[in-house]
Amino acid sequence: MKYLLYIALALTVLSCARNKAEEMVSTEAIDNEKSLDLTTSEASIATYTGLAQQKLQDYFDLLVLQNKHPEFKAEIISQLEQLSEDTISLPEDIGSVSIENVEQRGDIENVSDSVQKMTLDFDMVSSNFRKKDSINVLIHTQWIDIDGEKLPATKVSFEKNY
Repeated sequence: MKYLLYIALALTVLSCARNKAEEMVSTEAIDNEKSLDLTTSEASIATYTGLAQQKLQDYFDLLVLQNKHPEFKAEIISQLEQLSEDTISLPEDIGSVSIENVEQRGDIENVSDSVQKMTLDFDMVSSNFRKKDSINVLIHTQWIDIDGEKLPATKVSFEKNY
């Protein structure tokens, strides 16, 4: 009889602890939803700028790879075309390029419901040179439904800043 009482007491404590944990998780989810409401301001701009910087670095890495390994030219060109319809060329003796001092110029412009445009100023840095340049960034956002939850799918492409 004593063992049954201990088992019942243990089950009661475990079920109460589980309910408390679920309550804490739901409170955290509400706090996270409140913080997501700020996405139209500085948070989205910082996210877009960071994403654009990463993709721009990928673009220049592909250009360097194309110069170093011409045998992969067809595959690299298809990847470059996904990032930009314009062609940007680098000198062939460049070993690597890094993108630094990325800053947004002006406001983000809404081109359509799903496309936004911003201009970035940046420094292209290599062992041989340092060049200040700018580029237009097109941010394509598509909302997809995953398990009843709408999530953004973001794609970045570039065009020359004339």
